[in-house]
Amino acid sequence: MIFTFAILFCMQAAAANVLRPGNFLNDTPILDIRSLTQVTGPLVVVNRTHHIESEYRCLTAEMVQNLSVTQYAYELRAGKYNGTSFVYGTEKVTVNLTEVKNRTGVYEASYYSSKTNLTANLTLEMKDTTNSCFVIWVRNSDYESGCELLVKDSQLEHIPQGCKDYYEENCTAPSLQLHNSSCIYEPFTPLQC
Repeated sequence: MIFTFAILFCMQAAAANVLRPGNFLNDTPILDIRSLTQVTGPLVVVNRTHHIESEYRCLTAEMVQNLSVTQYAYELRAGKYNGTSFVYGTEKVTVNLTEVKNRTGVYEASYYSSKTNLTANLTLEMKDTTNSCFVIWVRNSDYESGCELLVKDSQLEHIPQGCKDYYEENCTAPSLQLHNSSCIYEPFTPLQC
């Protein structure tokens, strides 16, 4: 009986330390994702550890309208190389913020993409003090989840070392580099009537 209890206890202790697949420890603190809504200009996805087979590169997300305290319109942009240059496409999505369970005042985000037919749930795992870089955890409805390293477009040449280190140390699954020097990042410009 004691032996069975000891094995069960060891299994529970091991399960408590299980890594999210190739990424964060389960007890990684979740930060308030509302920090991202304060960023002006495009956020560039530099690297990610999910959907690494994708042909799309040069991904950006930019808040284009504050719809309410917990709802924002974002423009997502991605480029696909056609052999000579990147051809870009855009999609507008509505991002909804919800309070993290048992974490008063800490929010996570979700949105649905009609282009990918996926719902993505986003939690903020790390950010720098100037809100110029972020590491987020993305849970996709197709069960491909992973990290993303996001950087303000103005910081691409000088990505804060803390963000790079955090991504490299905690996002250990195979990673896809989405940013390269051929990418063109243009801020969203609303139509003037």
